[in-house]
Amino acid sequence: MKTVFAFFVAILLIKPVIASVDCYTDSFGNTSCTGYDSNGNFVNTDSYTDSFGNTTTTGYVGDNFVNTDSYTDSFGNTTTTGYVGNSFVNTDSYTDSFGNTTTTGYIGDSFVNTDSYTDSFGNTTTTGYIGDTFINTDSYTDSFGNTTYDFY
Repeated sequence: MKTVFAFFVAILLIKPVIASVDCYTDSFGNTSCTGYDSNGNFVNTDSYTDSFGNTTTTGYVGDNFVNTDSYTDSFGNTTTTGYVGNSFVNTDSYTDSFGNTTTTGYIGDSFVNTDSYTDSFGNTTTTGYIGDTFINTDSYTDSFGNTTYDFY
């Protein structure tokens, strides 16, 4: 979820929000995401998770440089900080006993409030708001572990 949220942050700061991006996770747990957003901006991010489970995501969405770090505490709650373009990112994510994740915080001056639900097939739907922008995303993972994110 840490990689996914950092990726959402990067995509959602580019408006309008309609995109399809593919991500691949290698055997070491590193994730690379590439594609194009609806404005034709190239999306290229890489995420690395260290031996403590902390994730660093870097790359670009269009001209916006992405640089975030995510840390997970012993309860499984994740804090993400860093920058996307000139916007400071500071969010917290909490997962309940059913596996649903709520993320709150700020990206720049925009308040973040999203909820994610993963079905029995491993597909995830995320809805909520970042500032005044409503988001609705779906992700699907194929049998090879490759994930496609659709943003509406």
